[in-house]
Amino acid sequence: MQKQVFAAVLAGGRSRRFGADKAMADLAGAPMIVRVGERLRAQADRLAIVGHTEGAEALGCAALADPNVPTEGPLLGILAALEWAGAGGARWLVSAPCDTPLIPEDMAARLIADAERADADAAFVETADGVHPLCAVWSPRLAPLLRAHLEAGRHPPVVQAAAHTTRVLFEDAGAFANINTPDDFARISSGKE
Repeated sequence: MQKQVFAAVLAGGRSRRFGADKAMADLAGAPMIVRVGERLRAQADRLAIVGHTEGAEALGCAALADPNVPTEGPLLGILAALEWAGAGGARWLVSAPCDTPLIPEDMAARLIADAERADADAAFVETADGVHPLCAVWSPRLAPLLRAHLEAGRHPPVVQAAAHTTRVLFEDAGAFANINTPDDFARISSGKE
């Protein structure tokens, strides 16, 4: 890629519905978090894992922790990654949750192209199933605004974290399937997604 793009796998969830650490669940011979990390790494200059030290060690990349702010939610992981990306001079951060092992290899390029065309601060994946707000690209310049919201105890809806956003339509909804339960995992593992 021509642009300085950093990538982050978000793995700060508790895996309650899955019943075990889903990030480390073996999917065709590799932990699910490794599958997501490898897909993102191929689309970026640097990779980090937010909220899962073991996954970061498995991928040999940076391990980030959620910031200490008085709220909870996925934007904490986004903030940690945005601050890391900004400190490294990145123009864009691409993100995906650790439970989306089928994300397409052109996700970052398509999202960045549309974000730049629209002069947007963030671009989100949209499919026929709806918006996938954590499969996205973000400008690191959003970090101070996001930190201000979270430090004030506000966690806005992810797609409202920036004033100027765009959505990018991807035809293959299955590529963004989340694995939240053992049944989801069995379906993805068997190739029925």
